[in-house]
Amino acid sequence: MTVLGDRLANLSTSNKHIPCPMAKLLKSLDQETAVALIDVMSKEEIPTRTIHQELHNAGIPIARESIQMFRKNSCACASEDKCNINEITDGGTK
Repeated sequence: MTVLGDRLANLSTSNKHIPCPMAKLLKSLDQETAVALIDVMSKEEIPTRTIHQELHNAGIPIARESIQMFRKNSCACASEDKCNINEITDGGTK
């Protein structure tokens, strides 16, 4: 087996990225801001790059890919069913 094959065979199946960066961010925001962010992320007509730029302008360092994965419900915690938006925002919806 190649070095890459060995490395791939030995990857852990445990996910160390739960909650995902977006869930962590949402939990760190006040409820009103978290709900506003969830609302804007649910609007398909608003590009991820625009949301990313607004977060960046506010001094929030988060990868565009993290936002995109969260919006597509394919982030790490979504795949583990641990990304509970209602818990994060006390009533917000994803």
